[in-house]
Amino acid sequence: MQEKTNASELIKANELSFLKYILKLPNELVDIISSYIPNQVIIFLNKKIYIKKHNQIKKYIFKNQYENYIRAMVRRDNEFVFSFLIQENFERWLFFKNYAYKNTLYSNYIFFLLEYCIENESEKCKQIINKYIINAGLSKNQYKKNTYKNIRWKK
Repeated sequence: MQEKTNASELIKANELSFLKYILKLPNELVDIISSYIPNQVIIFLNKKIYIKKHNQIKKYIFKNQYENYIRAMVRRDNEFVFSFLIQENFERWLFFKNYAYKNTLYSNYIFFLLEYCIENESEKCKQIINKYIINAGLSKNQYKKNTYKNIRWKK
């Protein structure tokens, strides 16, 4: 297992050094090389490109994997990407009622995300959610009113 981790770190280091060498090339060559890089990779190269093309990400993620993508951003406490996600989806998530996750029924998806931030110690994302909750005029402690369900299957 340790060897796989070292190998992946080495690959990442090689990729970074490769990108540094590309940036030293003339702009004409950089444009030609970048035309061969897939769009879903280019979007995540830097913040400037992400800001310009963030609305294209959804088409590269399978519909049933989009919630996993959102949760991954919260787990990693990626406030930059999460701020775009919540800006685009806050009202829709607010009206996404009775969201069930791990035997818990949340009043809406926003309060699930708030609880998920607390569970994963994602302070930056939690602050962003709290800012949106306050602006919407909702109670910050609403997430404490979640309903817990224990469902057992009979054999």
